[in-house]
Formats: sequence, structure tokens, C-alpha cells
Amino acid sequence: MKKLLALCLLFANIKADSSKQDIQLNKFHYMDFFFLDILGNPKCITLPMDKAQNACKYGIFFDGSSVLGYTSINESDLLARPDTHALFVLPWGMEETSSLAMMCDICTIDGNLSTSSPRTILKHVVKDASNQGFSPYFGVEIEFYLLKKNDQGGYVPVDAFGYCEAMPNYVFKNFQTSLVNALKKTGIDVEKVHHEVAHGQYEVVLKYTDPIHAADSLVMTKYIIQAAAQSQGLLATFMPKPFAHQNGSGMHMHVSFFDKETENNAFYNEHAKNSLSDIGLHFIAGNLNRLKQCELLLNTSVNSFKRLVPGYEAPVYLCWGSKNRSAALRIPDITKFALHDTHGAPMRVEFRIPDGSCNPYLAFAAIIEAGLQGIKNKEKAPEPIEHNLYHYSEDEIAELGISTIATSLGEALDEYKNSEFVQLLLGGTLYNKILEIKEKELSAYSKNEVHNAFVITDWERNYHSIQNQE
Repeated sequence: MKKLLALCLLFANIKADSSKQDIQLNKFHYMDFFFLDILGNPKCITLPMDKAQNACKYGIFFDGSSVLGYTSINESDLLARPDTHALFVLPWGMEETSSLAMMCDICTIDGNLSTSSPRTILKHVVKDASNQGFSPYFGVEIEFYLLKKNDQGGYVPVDAFGYCEAMPNYVFKNFQTSLVNALKKTGIDVEKVHHEVAHGQYEVVLKYTDPIHAADSLVMTKYIIQAAAQSQGLLATFMPKPFAHQNGSGMHMHVSFFDKETENNAFYNEHAKNSLSDIGLHFIAGNLNRLKQCELLLNTSVNSFKRLVPGYEAPVYLCWGSKNRSAALRIPDITKFALHDTHGAPMRVEFRIPDGSCNPYLAFAAIIEAGLQGIKNKEKAPEPIEHNLYHYSEDEIAELGISTIATSLGEALDEYKNSEFVQLLLGGTLYNKILEIKEKELSAYSKNEVHNAFVITDWERNYHSIQNQE
């Protein structure tokens, strides 16, 4: 057992000399095995540590018919197979609850990876990228609101601070520092945490890594954020647009492809315009040509599309630019000196459309595969747009040949239903399950609500587990 856990701790990058190793191992009493349903909601099976060895070796059976989207009741058994490369140390302070967490692959009862599991889809896409000579990397910025209950029992923002304010308030500062400490103890590489633009809105930035590890870390980060908030009597929500006249919360994804042979950033060309290589331009083209088709995988709820409106720092237009935050894709500002000194390592494409309600395995897979198609077909990217498109009229935008992203869940569903690209990406079973679930969701919403992009309804708040909100 100790040998198994020592191996797991090594994977989690927990460094300890041999004299302290037994003490470290002995402090863990439980292991939590995590996986997601197909919409991205976390599920967990907890075992005492003395039962974890067999679980790591043989997997854990569970009722797949009780997990949204996986299987029918007449073929319900599925296997959660732990991935020892995806182990995290949960930072709970109480000794009796000290535990490890491990992400799992979903398998059929014969032990083969389930083809309709989102984590399997991402693994297959990463393998395709490798076969084409690329190693993708993802860095993620996850935004969220921190809420408290007011005297009337409704949820309101916890503070009235703004972007990167120093917050001379011990309670709020303590939340930030305790969150950073918790994430570090978990084994997650945090770049920074800061207050965002809107009242009560925060952002956590995770260091770039390979897509599987990035998605696993994101799942655990959201879990830790919510736990840290709850421990202080607060509610952390990743609801894309909790307040109609405040900025929504996005989940910006920074993507780069490295050449496996040279180990250099394949998006970088020192002599090109914007220092962006032809491969980078093809990657952008591939995504611009397919983003609307797979937007349902990036923005999954009715509420997602109420974030994507002009005037609130969210992208609306299917175009790209350098520095331009009104575009769906942009090249973040990187100094020539930084690029030169690192041989172009920071060069990346930022996706500003996704939000935290998506399943990260599917969102990452869609972005990688769309880019691979663009590279394979040598698709031509349009000219970058460097102006703030929010200042343009609809006629001026039309003259530039720029289209908009989907404006509602219904429109995103129509694009999804007509996309051969998405069907091939997901496979028929997963594609149809997502379609069925989302059509039911839209029907339930439409029965009681009239869609208005500037009205946040109780139905949406209930869907995102925020009730009685003022």
C-alpha cells in the first residue's frame, strides 16, 4: 500500500525525503475518486485508504444509469478507473478528513475506455495531435462570483471592489490568501488570484500544462474554490451571468502547440507579423471556421448566452486580433524581448468565448481538433481586427464580413445539429446524448420564460444553484 501511495505522491509532485515519507503517507485516511458527467458536473466515490489499493488496481464499479448521459438502466454498470498521473492532495485541515483525490477514466465493464466519456474524447484528440507532430498546451483563467446572503435571504456580491483592488478588508483578503494556499497544497500550479472587474468577482489563473492535466486541475480548482467559499459561509458560483447589468464570468483558454521534434512553440515565427507562424494562423482559421458549430461545447447553458452580449467585456464577434478583447480569439500582448529570450514559448492564442459551465474535456477537445483541421487543410485566416468592434454599427461589421457567435442556446443547438465536425469529434452516442439533454433543457426553460438577453430569471438561478437571489 505504501509503495502505491509513494508512487501517487511522486506523480503529484510532492517532494519528500525518505525519512519523512512514512509520516506524510500515514496522515491520509481517505481517497476520493472523481469523474464528471457529460455536462461537466463532478461526481465522487470515497473509499477508506485501506480499500484504495484495490480500487487503483481494478477500478470501481458504479451505476452509470444514475449519472447524467452515460448509459441506460438495462446496461447500467460502468467502471471508474483511477489515473495515477492525476492525483491531488485535498487541503482540508481536519486530521480525520485528510484525503487524496484522483481523477478517473470511465470504462466499460471489460476495462476498455468508454468511447462516450468526455475524458476519452480528449485523450483521443491529444493522441491525434501527437500523431501530427504537436504537443498542445492549455492555460486557463477561471472567473467566478463570490456571494453572501443579505438580510432578505437573497444572494448578493460579497464586496464592492473592482479590478485588482488591494481590498483593505481582512475577510476578503483572507479568502484570497487561503484559496492560494489551498490550491498550492492540492498540487495545482497557480499563476495568480485577483479581484475581477465586477463587484464580488474573482479570477484564478492556472499555469499552462498538457490538456489532460489542465482539465483535471480545472475540475479540482473549481471544487476547491467552492469548498473554500463554503468554509467562510459564502457561495462561489461559476454561473456565466448571475447579474444582468454586471460583467459575466468567462473561462478564457490560452492555447499553444509545441513541435514534438524541435520542442519549440509551433505558433511562433520571429520574423512574421505579430510573431505568429503559418501554423498558428492555420490553427486560428480552423477554429474560426468551426467555433459556431461547437459553441454548445463551450457555452452550454441558457445563461451562457446572456453573458455574450456587447458592452460587458465578453466576445460577440467571430474574428481574431492581437490584444483585441472584443474578438473571439486574440493574441495576448507579449514583448519582443520575452519572446526572443524564451524562443517564443509564451506565444499563444486566447479563446474568450468559453465559460465555466462547460465540460473542460469536451471544450479542450473541440478547440484542439478544430485547430488540427485548420493546420491539416492549410486553411487561411482572415486579416486580424484591431479595433474595438463594440464601437461599430451592425452595417459596418457586416461590411467587414464578420459574423456573430450564437446568441441563444436554441441557435447554438441548431448549429450543433448541422455539424458533421462535431458528430465526428464526439461520436454518435455522445453527440446524441448531449443533443437530447440540451433540447430538454431548452424546452423546460421556454415553457415558463420568454428569452431576454438582459433579464436573469429564477429558472437560470435554480439551474446554476443560486436561489432567492436579489
